[in-house]
Amino acid sequence: MRPADRKFRRELDTKIARLEQRLAEYRSGDLTPGQNPGFDRMAEALFLRGDWSRSKEFGKKASDYWRLIFDNTAEDAKKCEPVFHLGSAHLFADDLDAARDVFSKGVQLYVKHGMAGSDDTGYMAAVAGDLRRAEVVFHAAVVADMTAQGMGDLKLFGKRFPDTPRLLKLHFVQGLARKDRPLVEGDLLYNRWLLLRKGKRNYHLLDAATS
Repeated sequence: MRPADRKFRRELDTKIARLEQRLAEYRSGDLTPGQNPGFDRMAEALFLRGDWSRSKEFGKKASDYWRLIFDNTAEDAKKCEPVFHLGSAHLFADDLDAARDVFSKGVQLYVKHGMAGSDDTGYMAAVAGDLRRAEVVFHAAVVADMTAQGMGDLKLFGKRFPDTPRLLKLHFVQGLARKDRPLVEGDLLYNRWLLLRKGKRNYHLLDAATS
């Protein structure tokens, strides 16, 4: 195992231990009211650690938690945060249909309340299948990053900064939009986020998008 991988695992183990303590405080009533207990963060950490069954378990707990908050939030603008958490929780719970439904609503909420160009809108749109919107969002974001570097050529920017997160997201959604499986699989973002243990890949979303 590479040193970077060992460091990543150590950091995950530390985060999981910290979240276990936070969840214990939540169950005992010692956590400050209104604070996120961390079901969704635990699901993400366990997923990255390779503990798929427990990740799904916490994803379900997170979806129950954020569904209650979303349903009980009266002010429309304040639904933006819980809708994002709720959709993400459904993903970790391995309920893609529910995630797509929630993220479709999330995109509408974000657009309505002036966040049409945010990275989160692009992320939700990609999962919801609104790939053209996702591509537009990430293209604009990449242009902003390029301009901030004092550059005016997107191809040159990509060669100089190939690992820029927004550029990776743009390439990823472009691959999905074209149903170009090799393009997606060759993307650094795909290899970073979806590469599973023992060299196996999670093709769940990719299969649905490129079939």
